[in-house]
Amino acid sequence: MVGFGMTVIDASADSARKDAPTYLFKLVLIGDAGTGKSATIMKFAQDRYTPEYLSTIGVDFAIKMVEVAGELVKLQIWDTAGQERFRTITNSYYRGSQGIFVFYDLTDKATFDNVERWVHEIQRYAQEDVSIIVVGTKADLEDKREVTDEDIKGLAKELELEHFEVSCVTGEGIHRIFERMVEKLIVAKKIARQTGGQMSIMVGPIKKSSKKSDQTDEKKSKTCIIL
Repeated sequence: MVGFGMTVIDASADSARKDAPTYLFKLVLIGDAGTGKSATIMKFAQDRYTPEYLSTIGVDFAIKMVEVAGELVKLQIWDTAGQERFRTITNSYYRGSQGIFVFYDLTDKATFDNVERWVHEIQRYAQEDVSIIVVGTKADLEDKREVTDEDIKGLAKELELEHFEVSCVTGEGIHRIFERMVEKLIVAKKIARQTGGQMSIMVGPIKKSSKKSDQTDEKKSKTCIIL
């Protein structure tokens, strides 16, 4: 597919615009703690990197405006905690998301091995037509790499999901993963409008597992950042 091209709008330009966004997409970042989810958002939204990060407590919420083919797109980006004790919080944020990034650390094989488990979480809690992209972080640390190309090819073949490698230090691939996700979601939206149906995205062999609906409406604590 030919890319649309995406421009990130800075905060001052965003505040000066009066037009409403054509599209609104909820994107969720999941994966083990320490895999670079918060750093990725900071690099994408602010073009800034700092090695000093605290693990996310619960969920952080950021908003970013981008422009694609002359149309304004509003992204709601949810940065979820990877620690097990926050699982009940992050599960509730799968619902209603159009796009989910599954993160792992290229220098930590254990986080890669957990990608399939995270995909099963998506199968259980997210809507069936959600778009999924797998992201390997710390691509700049080639000498510390534990995940091989063969590992990645095997996982990509098994799950039939797109995969990208990124570096929050150099910025490699950061813009592209969000651009690619937005491309997929816009195409799905346009198809849905033409057919009069729901947004449909091919995401691989995702089969929904049966689950009991949540009985409680959890009160969530979050930080909202307008970028």
